[in-house]
Amino acid sequence: MSYELHKSPRRKLIPFENDDQRAVFEWAERQVEEKRYSELCLMYLLPHATRWSFLLMGYFERATNIAAPDICLPVPKGGFGALYIELRHASAARRRPDENDFVHGLRAFGNAALTVYGADEAIAVIRSYLDELPLAGFDDPAQS
Repeated sequence: MSYELHKSPRRKLIPFENDDQRAVFEWAERQVEEKRYSELCLMYLLPHATRWSFLLMGYFERATNIAAPDICLPVPKGGFGALYIELRHASAARRRPDENDFVHGLRAFGNAALTVYGADEAIAVIRSYLDELPLAGFDDPAQS
């Protein structure tokens, strides 16, 4: 019996959906190497939730305002349990702050959850979160 790994033609070697994700994680890797933000070693990509959760599959089929976050930084900071980021391309159409039910659900349970546009905005939000500064574009979840 062989225990060699066989490459699946359906899987990509690099799990990033787009260049923005790659840029954010390359930046995070440099920050960890430079010992600036060591917490970034815990940051990870979230797979498409509807592909992996039978519970969410049914919910997503019924809901219209769902866009699951792409990135999670599971580090409590500034009174939040974790940071969740839905990363959209910089040129994507802007969403209203009240348009994403999933993000509001994460906020209701004490997390910082935002939709950001482009790698630069994502990196700025992550820096602000780790430095415990106000998050641009984050409204108080009590108002949502």
